[in-house]
Amino acid sequence: MNDDTPKPVIDTTNEFDVLGDFFAEQRRNPDETQAEFAAEVLTMVRTARALTARGEPWPAWSSREYAAAAIVLGEQERLTGEGLHTMSEAMRYVADGMVHPPADLDAYFASIRTQVERD
Repeated sequence: MNDDTPKPVIDTTNEFDVLGDFFAEQRRNPDETQAEFAAEVLTMVRTARALTARGEPWPAWSSREYAAAAIVLGEQERLTGEGLHTMSEAMRYVADGMVHPPADLDAYFASIRTQVERD
C-alpha cells in the first residue's frame, strides 16, 4: 500500500528550546550557578533594605527570590506571609527551585548575609 499523503513538516528550529536549555543548565558548574544566584540575591537584598528604609514595598519578585531576600535579612514575618513558617522551611523552598542547590543551606545564606553586613 502506497500512501502518497503529504506528511506534516515539523519545524525543529524552535527558538524556545526548553529541554535544550534545561539540559544545558544541568551541565553547568554547580559552584558557578550558586555564585550567580548569590550575586542576584545580594542585589535584591540591597534593594529590599533601601525600600524598607523608605517605607516602600518590595518589588514583585518571584516567591523564591522574595523568600531568599527575606532569609538573608532575617525577615521571619515576610516569610510567614508567604506561608513559610521556619527559616529551614524557607531555605528548602528556595533550594528546591535551584538547579544545583548548595549542600549546606545555612552556610550558603550566611555567606550572603556576611556580604550584606559589609555594606
